[in-house]
Amino acid sequence: MHHVAIDLHDQYSQICVMNQAREVLAEAKVPTTEGTLRDFFHRREKARVVFEAGPHALWVSELLSALGHEPVVCHPRRVRLIAESRNKNDRVDAELLARLSLSDLELIKPIHQRSRTTLEQRSVIRARAALVETQKQLRTMVRGLVKPFGVRLPAAKKRALTALAHAELPAQVAVSVDALLKTLATMAEQIGGLDARVEQLMTDHPAVARLQTIPGVGPLVAAAYILAIEDPTRFAPSDIGPYLGLTPSNRSSAGKKLHPKDRGRPGDPYVRSLLVQSAWTLMNSRSESDLARWGRDRIDRIGPKKAAIAVARKLATLMHHLWLHNQDFCPHPKPNRQIVTA
Repeated sequence: MHHVAIDLHDQYSQICVMNQAREVLAEAKVPTTEGTLRDFFHRREKARVVFEAGPHALWVSELLSALGHEPVVCHPRRVRLIAESRNKNDRVDAELLARLSLSDLELIKPIHQRSRTTLEQRSVIRARAALVETQKQLRTMVRGLVKPFGVRLPAAKKRALTALAHAELPAQVAVSVDALLKTLATMAEQIGGLDARVEQLMTDHPAVARLQTIPGVGPLVAAAYILAIEDPTRFAPSDIGPYLGLTPSNRSSAGKKLHPKDRGRPGDPYVRSLLVQSAWTLMNSRSESDLARWGRDRIDRIGPKKAAIAVARKLATLMHHLWLHNQDFCPHPKPNRQIVTA
C-alpha cells in the first residue's frame, strides 16, 4: 500500500506519494479543488492519505473515502517536527508527513473527523458565539463614544438605553450611536433565532434534555458539549477533562517540573468557557448537591478561579456519565454510585 501526504492549503496543495520502501514515487502541486484531487487519486492503488486537520479536512476525507482510499486526519499540534523545522516549505512538509505515517501513526496522533451533520449543527453554536462576542464589542464601543461627552451609561442594558435616550450628544455622535444601536437590535434578533435553533437540537439529541437536569447547565451548554464530544463511547471518563483542556499540562524532565510558555490549551475553547460559566452558576446557586458543596469547599482552599475550573472538569465528566448511561442528575449519589470519576 502506498502512503500519501497532502499539505493542504486554500489555493494549492502539495502531494507526496511514497511506497513501503520509503521511496518517493510522485510529487505534485495541485489546486485545492474537488475535481483536481479526484483526477489525481482516481485509479491509483489504495493508499493511506495523511493530512492535517483544518477547514478542508471534511470534504477531502469524504472524497478520498469515496475513491477507496484511507484518509487519516492528524493533529496539527502533534506534528511539531514539521512546524518547527528550519527547512520548511510545502514540498518538504508533505514528504516529512508521509515518512511519519510510514513510521508510526501514533506519532501524528490521528483524530476523529466529525460528521457532516455534526459540523452543520455546530455552525449554529459557532455563529451564535460570534454574534454574542461582536455584540459585546459594539456595546463597549457605544460606551466609549459617549463617555468623552460626559455621558456614563449604567451597567444594566435597559437603563443604559434609557440614559442614551435622554442624553444630549453632538449630532455626529448621535448618528454614530444610533447606527450601532440599530445594528445591536438586529443582532439581538438574530441571536434569538439561533437560540430557537439550539432548542430544536433537543429533537436530534435527546441527551440535551437529560444534561439539563444538572443545575447550571442550560440548552446551549448541553448542546455545545454534545456536539463537541459527538460520541461518548470514544472516551473513558478520565479522558474528558484533558480532551477539553480542563486539566493542567504535564511537562517534566529529570524529575523537575518545567514551566514553559503557554502555547494554548487543547480542546474547544468556547465549550470550555461554557463549562466554566456553568461551574460558576452551580457554585453560586442555592443547589445543595454534593458537587456544588464540593466546589464551594474548594474556593477557600485553592481560590475561586481554580475551583471553577475544577468544578468544570467534574461537570464535563458527570455529563459524559449521564449521557453514556442514560441517567438524570442525582444531587446526592449513593456511596456505591460513582457519577463523577475524574
